[in-house]
Amino acid sequence: MQLTRRGIIKTGFAGSIVLGLGGTGLFLRETILVSPKSPLLALNEHSFSILVAVADRIIPQGEKFPAPRKLGIAEKVDRLLSGLHPGDVTDFKNGLFLIENGLTGFLLDGRTTAFTSSAPEVQDHTLESFRTSRLQVRRSIYKAVYGMVSACYWSCPETYAATGYEGPPEFGSGFAAGPSRPPIKRRGIEPKGPLEKDDKDEQQ
Repeated sequence: MQLTRRGIIKTGFAGSIVLGLGGTGLFLRETILVSPKSPLLALNEHSFSILVAVADRIIPQGEKFPAPRKLGIAEKVDRLLSGLHPGDVTDFKNGLFLIENGLTGFLLDGRTTAFTSSAPEVQDHTLESFRTSRLQVRRSIYKAVYGMVSACYWSCPETYAATGYEGPPEFGSGFAAGPSRPPIKRRGIEPKGPLEKDDKDEQQ
């Protein structure tokens, strides 16, 4: 990752060093790779695999909630990212690398393994450390990843039943079985025949 003057100003000097460590690609040898269900459009195999692991910890676990992997949440995030500016995609990927990175994990959280190969409780602690970190760059990374994952997950119709949500109304969709609202009743004030010239002048 190249650190520019603009990037240092945005993230702060300490944050830029942290991002630099995370984006080097070092200490990613322990990453547990996951094959996507569809061709990737924005992420690469490493960043996609990290996102899959992160999504598994962000989304609540339980019988009522479908697993993020089953719904292809990481693939949905990848499609969303493909429509963003390349610079934003790079920042998102570097954020994932920072979450995964064993070196920064050791320096900041005392974690000695990559995120994807850590125990679930260690992964939860890592994400909580990002959420509450004193470093703005770490909090920003958590907010971005959490927001994308949550938006893609809770917008899936498969999750509606778990929250008691019946789904969005079908206003004007054209697919409803009946009208979305009662038909407007005419008041019977239209003329029954063609207007005479004098009638037209009066209405004007």
